[in-house]
Amino acid sequence: MHAIKIGFLIFTTDDTPFEDMLHVHLLDNNFNVLDSLTIGAMYSTGSFSEPHLMSSNKIVFRFIGDTDWSITILDQTKFGIPYFSSIKGVRKTWQWRHYLHVEGQPKPEVYA
Repeated sequence: MHAIKIGFLIFTTDDTPFEDMLHVHLLDNNFNVLDSLTIGAMYSTGSFSEPHLMSSNKIVFRFIGDTDWSITILDQTKFGIPYFSSIKGVRKTWQWRHYLHVEGQPKPEVYA
């Protein structure tokens, strides 16, 4: 396990109606990408809103699936299987060590 010094947590969206994706990147103090993940899915709608810090390493916000999401920056790296997530709509980058832990329970999209 490796301890890290937190630099920046960056949130960006594609700003594409009816198919928006939220990209989250953790950077160190030298702007190197330590970890990344994407929240979203085809034909899903969402708007990044209501971000607030729960602690120095945890942020909560709203996005797709009418869901409160949270991202925690881990104190030490965690082993993870690349591209695999137990949460629908979350994709992680190709690496074995992860610094970000995401939680959320998106509700299915309902179409009229």
